[in-house]
Amino acid sequence: FMVLNYLKGCKSLFELGVGSGVVLKMSDASNLAGVDVSKNAIKIAEKLLNEGHSKSVDLKVLNIDNDELLWESKSFDGAMAVEALEHLFDPVHALSEMNRILKPNGKLAITVPNIGYFPCRWYHLKSGEMSDFHGNGMIVNEHIRFYSTRSLKILLEAGGFEVVTIKGCMK
Repeated sequence: FMVLNYLKGCKSLFELGVGSGVVLKMSDASNLAGVDVSKNAIKIAEKLLNEGHSKSVDLKVLNIDNDELLWESKSFDGAMAVEALEHLFDPVHALSEMNRILKPNGKLAITVPNIGYFPCRWYHLKSGEMSDFHGNGMIVNEHIRFYSTRSLKILLEAGGFEVVTIKGCMK
């Protein structure tokens, strides 16, 4: 998992869109935090993350499109948003808030579907519909934003980040 490899060694880790907590659980950080808009997802993640280990866990229900993150500035060594930004109305606000809670020289890792991926392009040409593919190869329509490498760089810079590297994978 490229995101966790990049964030390896971060003692404190924040996740935007924590979902079930599976990605946070796989990290080697000792202090875990995150938000999700779903109360149910937070309950599931808390149960998963609090069983069988001594890591500090701080999860909150929060709509990042409307609210600020509830942590102090410069609180985390690392932050991640795994397949989350494409669901947001205001991703610049979300990234700005993540930038705020990161320590100086903190690391951010994100993943988004690539609208420029060849099967997506073929689908657009063939169907006339704007959509993208989920990691399992299924076409999804719940994404409200679509990113290319160029638009992602612009978005990250608007959120106050310096883009170090962009990597792709097939799924």
